[in-house]
Amino acid sequence: QEMGLPKLQSKYDDERFFKELSEFLKHAEYLSFYGGEPFLVKEHLRIFDMLIQMNIACRLFVNTNCCVLTEKTKTYIKKLNFFAIAVSRDSMIPQLHEKIRCGLHDDAYRKNLDWVIDYCKHNNVYLSINTTEHRKNWFDIPQIFYWAEKINIPVHICHCIYPENVSLYTLPTNQLQYVTNYFVRWRERFCESFPKTNPLNRRSFDFLVNLCKKELSNRDENWKYTVTAPNLINENKVDSSLGIPMIGYAPFNSEESILQEIDYAVSLLGNDSMEMLTSFREESFSENVNNALDKKLN
Repeated sequence: QEMGLPKLQSKYDDERFFKELSEFLKHAEYLSFYGGEPFLVKEHLRIFDMLIQMNIACRLFVNTNCCVLTEKTKTYIKKLNFFAIAVSRDSMIPQLHEKIRCGLHDDAYRKNLDWVIDYCKHNNVYLSINTTEHRKNWFDIPQIFYWAEKINIPVHICHCIYPENVSLYTLPTNQLQYVTNYFVRWRERFCESFPKTNPLNRRSFDFLVNLCKKELSNRDENWKYTVTAPNLINENKVDSSLGIPMIGYAPFNSEESILQEIDYAVSLLGNDSMEMLTSFREESFSENVNNALDKKLN
């Protein structure tokens, strides 16, 4: 509703549904809950209450974005048999995270996530991070891997295909090649930084790189991008631009890293790099960076 969309009418207001469901729950061995945000779905909460009231100990999985973690939610997690919890995280940068996840407040998210991490650690619950790669967060994904590896949590890449103007895999070829090059470089640095990398994180990073490489290998000189499932900002505008790295946040928080990225961008993107370079120049990070940008822009 924060986005101005009408409230959805529930399809499960009929008591008959829950009465019939109770018979199935008696025999359940495994249940999984997805959203939106599962802990905000009233039908999910009612099912959690039913499981507690019926003393059912089946194994549960939930995929949460940690936007809300009330005391009631914590009680469900503690009382029910959650054997695995997946938490969505699409950026380490607060304002970018909030922009991607409408309605999310990063401070509350981090506090809630800390609670979930601590609970899972001390109660033998498997915890993983779900990251969806797309045009607005591509430059921050390696930092999610770094963060997760430091605290020994596996990252799962949720392959973003639609909307097509959000997906990386419909980018113009030169832009996708630039993003692929970026992932390859950071995958190498990641493995160098963590010689004993969690095998699951190594595989996830490889999966991300290979998705990009596979798309590039499937293209020829006749490939053309067409949008058939756009994600509209408003009635008239389709947002399909590639997100620009944010100066001041890792890894773009040092002269060396920014200067290197300027060279890569110009080399691989050509004229398409001008918007990025202009944005970098507006940040005025340092005199050396400004001088390098002025040479490229002029």
